Amino acid sequence: KLQRLLLRSKANLLLSIRRVTQQNNGKRTPGVDGYTASKPSERIKLYQQLVQCNVFRHRPNPAKRTFIPKKNGKLRPLGIPTMRDRVYQNVVKNALEPQWEVKFEPTSYGFRPKRSTHDAISNLFKKLNTNSKKKWVFEGDFLGCFDHLNHKWIVEQTSMFPGNILIKRWLKMGYIEQDMLR
Repeated sequence: KLQRLLLRSKANLLLSIRRVTQQNNGKRTPGVDGYTASKPSERIKLYQQLVQCNVFRHRPNPAKRTFIPKKNGKLRPLGIPTMRDRVYQNVVKNALEPQWEVKFEPTSYGFRPKRSTHDAISNLFKKLNTNSKKKWVFEGDFLGCFDHLNHKWIVEQTSMFPGNILIKRWLKMGYIEQDMLR
């Protein structure tokens, strides 16, 4: 019931608009529709449009595919959703996060709220400076991790979430690259 309330919350919508249009690094980057909301009047108009809509009926647009350089000289594909999709994604994140945060390992730091690389380093420093004889550090990188997410598993895990249909739509929305839907 709390998740359903958060999905319909005007306060959550306002916070999400603020996060997406004012706080995020990509706030000036438009999606396939070319729309950004950088001025206060544009943000008010966006709120007025979205408050009239039903988050449960939202139909996502495909993401705009662009490539950003990696340290090794290769290019990493990046999907840029529309502003409306980013706002709704943040609304859904705010509704899902409390449920999932309690399930995650306390030693997990990646993509977690109020956790950083420095927190992970601090934790490692404390563990390595104990009297334990076994001291191993393993550094790994999951090659193409986000390219190979199991969508079926994600859908199963979110099946009881009130916005699960929207999550399915995002997983299937595709992207536009060189003016072609893929």
